[in-house]
Amino acid sequence: SKHEENQRESQPALKVAHQTIKDLQARLDKKEEMLKKCQNQLVQVRQGQEEMIRRHQEELRVLHEKLDVHSDISLDRFKQTAMELMKKPTIRVQTSKHLERLAELEQTVAEQDISLSSIKEKLKLTTAALERQRSITEAQAKEHANKLEKLEE
Repeated sequence: SKHEENQRESQPALKVAHQTIKDLQARLDKKEEMLKKCQNQLVQVRQGQEEMIRRHQEELRVLHEKLDVHSDISLDRFKQTAMELMKKPTIRVQTSKHLERLAELEQTVAEQDISLSSIKEKLKLTTAALERQRSITEAQAKEHANKLEKLEE
């Protein structure tokens, strides 16, 4: 009877304990399910990133190929133009004539620059002399005016 009485007294506590275990198990199951969802999402994100990296690498490879082709074409055009220019002897004659004319023009400019500098220096000297002469003339005019006043007195 004691045993039955203990069972009756522990029966509600046992029910509460079973219910708590069921609730905790349900929460644990929910958390595991959420963990699986997160892991699946992480796998999907990684796959997406890997796919994006592959696409970017492919785009980069294609761009490098285009750049190489463009560089090759430009180099070929440059070589072809250089060869064409080397085949035309008339360009060299015109170029040397142009260089001679350019040298003549540079010489003319240098001579004119020297001449202009000389004229500029002469102009400065003349201006200074003119200013001195003006000062002397003004001084003489004042002196003359002073003498006239003295004479009039």
